[in-house]
Amino acid sequence: MKEIYNFFEMGGYALYVWSSFGFTFIIMLILLVKSYKDNRYNRKIYQDLKSNSIKPNEKNVKKPQT
Repeated sequence: MKEIYNFFEMGGYALYVWSSFGFTFIIMLILLVKSYKDNRYNRKIYQDLKSNSIKPNEKNVKKPQT
């Protein structure tokens, strides 16, 4: 049981180590949710363009930079 406690204590640096893991997990979760939402939005735009329901020169479609 002492070994488990020592592992979670991390030699006195537990606060820094575990908060870093928590922060990283939260950032990765936010990135996952944002990527999912962006993918859904891009699929919708693609389907709308494919079905010719909107024109490419409308405001919701970015024009390529030259």
